[in-house]
Amino acid sequence: MKIDTANGLILKELLRDSRTSFTEIAKKIGITSTAVRNRYLSLKKLGIITGSTILINPRAFGYNCYGFLGIKTNQKSMNEVKDFLNKQPGVLFTWDKIEEMNIGNYFALNSLEDFAKLIEEIRKNPHVKDIQPLIYVGSPHTQYPDKLIITSQTKAKENILKKIKTSKIEEVNLEASKTPDRGTTKLHKIDKTDLEIMRILSKNARSSFNGIGKKLSVSTVQVINRYEKLKDNKVIIGSSIIIDPQKIGYTANAMFYISLEIGTDTNKMYNKIKNMANAIVAVEVVGDCEIFAVIAIREFKKLFESEKQIRTMKGIKKVKINVNPPFSVWPINFFAQILQLDDYTLR
Repeated sequence: MKIDTANGLILKELLRDSRTSFTEIAKKIGITSTAVRNRYLSLKKLGIITGSTILINPRAFGYNCYGFLGIKTNQKSMNEVKDFLNKQPGVLFTWDKIEEMNIGNYFALNSLEDFAKLIEEIRKNPHVKDIQPLIYVGSPHTQYPDKLIITSQTKAKENILKKIKTSKIEEVNLEASKTPDRGTTKLHKIDKTDLEIMRILSKNARSSFNGIGKKLSVSTVQVINRYEKLKDNKVIIGSSIIIDPQKIGYTANAMFYISLEIGTDTNKMYNKIKNMANAIVAVEVVGDCEIFAVIAIREFKKLFESEKQIRTMKGIKKVKINVNPPFSVWPINFFAQILQLDDYTLR
């Protein structure tokens, strides 16, 4: 589907922060707020924008051991194994993968001891042939929604776009390229009102603070203050619209499992990978590799370019690549289920 320059900039702004007002966007790109609103509604109608959500930090909820498990089983047993996995404590959700490890799942647990128990239980299942764990370490930021490159695919420029000054476009792109810091999560006591605010925002991050206040019987000011505090303390680490990458031309995701030579600075290498074009997921891990990344692909020549870029970096020991269909939604709120857990204990 063709995306013009204005729509591309609107998508970028809302991927960076879904709560950005139409007025703010209008000022940045040089069109009216009414035009921004109409374009936003059109993007929703076309199925490019499918919703909005917040991204949360599992550590803020006491989950200090979280990440990804790849599971290998035979094709006939996949549904049975997925049902088994979904019943295990700490497993958030599972999905089919087009790889040797043909089932993927995300988990969030309190400790390494709990993780060891989970692995032991999974190994007991006779249909499980192998397990590939990746425990996330380092920054709680693992997804970078606005890193998805959205380019104008229309040759003809509308009259409205003539009003957009180059400096404004550069300003928008520069802000969208900034990535969050790796600051340590501050201790923050989450109460029931905080939790309810996050539950609402995880389903619709553009919900009005006034509407949330009325629903929870608290003032609008209190909702705003709580939201800002949750952001400042890195409980909420992001807010983004949800889009369908396939609708804007993406055809695949390349999963990079990157092993480093001994003595290589993992943090520096992580930052290099994170800053690559279309690196929408980047995380330091403990497991079969040191860095896991997902690069969104429009055409396969870009896959080869990304592979060459990584393989030629100093300090790279080994790179394993798996190519999967593109995400049907982006970003994926991997840990949103934590907010819905009935047994979540408020600290």
